[in-house]
Amino acid sequence: QLVTHSTIWKELPDLPAAFDSLPKHVPTMLADVAGPGLIAKYGGIFMHSDVLLSGNLTLMENVLRAEPNSGGDVADFIGHAEKGQDCQQGEIGSVFFAGRPGNIFAQEWYETATKVLRNSCQVRPTTTTTPGSNSTALHSGPRYVPQDFCKN
Repeated sequence: QLVTHSTIWKELPDLPAAFDSLPKHVPTMLADVAGPGLIAKYGGIFMHSDVLLSGNLTLMENVLRAEPNSGGDVADFIGHAEKGQDCQQGEIGSVFFAGRPGNIFAQEWYETATKVLRNSCQVRPTTTTTPGSNSTALHSGPRYVPQDFCKN
């Protein structure tokens, strides 16, 4: 099922309001929060739109659907390591992963991501001047930053 920015709230109603302030022009930021939440809730296969498959997904699908003690490979979560990452240390890439509904790994990933968003605060619009130039950019609308940067 295709999930868009306008339909994500129906699928994950517990998303913090700060999710809406993530930059829409950087969809990977949105996907890094929503992807694990969707896999934790529904199960399935998640991939960024720039992933090129070189084979079919039948083996992965069979491993995710297999029952414990069935004699075959069984997994609750399947991920891949990107260059410089170590799966054995829990380091995985976020562009392609799969899991059963309710799997602990995706649940904890989603809970961590939403906790970061909940522990952010809204700040006023700001302006930024680029060093060495006369250009100034206005950052409008609500912005959320980590709580450590908030003034009490």
